[in-house]
Amino acid sequence: MDHSQKQPEASSLRALVAPCVILALAIFPLAVIVAAVNGGGLSGRSLLVALFGGGVCFVAAALGLLSTYLGTQLGAPVQGVLLGMLARMGLPLVALVGLPKVNAELASGGLMPTILCVYAVALVVETVLAVRMVPKSGVAGALASR
Repeated sequence: MDHSQKQPEASSLRALVAPCVILALAIFPLAVIVAAVNGGGLSGRSLLVALFGGGVCFVAAALGLLSTYLGTQLGAPVQGVLLGMLARMGLPLVALVGLPKVNAELASGGLMPTILCVYAVALVVETVLAVRMVPKSGVAGALASR
């Protein structure tokens, strides 16, 4: 049996899974804190707001990482990053506009501030993780080696 072919796939998959785990560890505790502060304390409602707010930001950032990963694997890292930007910015925007109309109780429980605060942190964390996924090449690689 030749295990050498499965090893690169596993390490390649780790290159996507590990950043997503780091992202989740950064987003969800922050979402709970922000929702609890907005909701006047830790309650079932604030946890629900944290779940939705953090979930929206996590899914958007994870889609951004996925597109960066796929773009890098397919030899088109710039296009992957650009597609990731669309997901990273578009999904939270749609959620900010649409979720309050769907569920007014969540909106009044601090969903919008939770999404905005968590998004700001998720954007920084996801950007750092995405930049680390893209290989250095061309002029950037030459400058970095000096």
